[in-house]
Amino acid sequence: MREAVKRLGGDTAKVNPLSPVDLVIDHSVTVDRFGDDEA
Repeated sequence: MREAVKRLGGDTAKVNPLSPVDLVIDHSVTVDRFGDDEA
């Protein structure tokens, strides 16, 4: 998030979470059908 604020010219010192958190991204997506009428 700080990188995006910096890229947009903002003050990165203002980006501070109120509570410590861990971000977990689950990329385990299974696709059975796509691009047809039964999707």
